[in-house]
This record gives sequence, C-alpha cells and structure tokens, in this order.
Amino acid sequence: MAFEIGEKAIFTSPNGKQEEVVILKRAIDYEKGFIDEFNVKGNFDYFASVVRNSKTEQIFCSENELNSYE
Repeated sequence: MAFEIGEKAIFTSPNGKQEEVVILKRAIDYEKGFIDEFNVKGNFDYFASVVRNSKTEQIFCSENELNSYE
C-alpha cells in the first residue's frame, strides 16, 4: 500500500512497539517520476516524523513496517 505525504500511519518497530507517524517523504516520488534519496542510501521506502518522549524525531522506515492509521 502506498502512503501519501502528510498521511498518518502506524509504524511497528523491530521490537514490536507501535507508534503513530506522519509521512514526510517517499523514496520514490510517484508524481515527479524520480527517486529522491534524501542524500542517504539504504533500504527504506519512507521518511516519517514520530513523537517520542515529547520530542519530534524523523525516522526512515520500509513499507512493511507501516500499517494504515484508522
């Protein structure tokens, strides 16, 4: 499932903890048709924002770590 920029999703970390995230960027920009690598190489699909301990952090995540926010 492709997530849109600004969409809320549930991120599941490798230890099983679930957190609400907001999608900031996608690795592949489907509208412009090119890959935006954010100056970082790795196996990720999305760059997202998450609030942890009252601080906003940005994380890289793959599509299989995300679920739709309901």
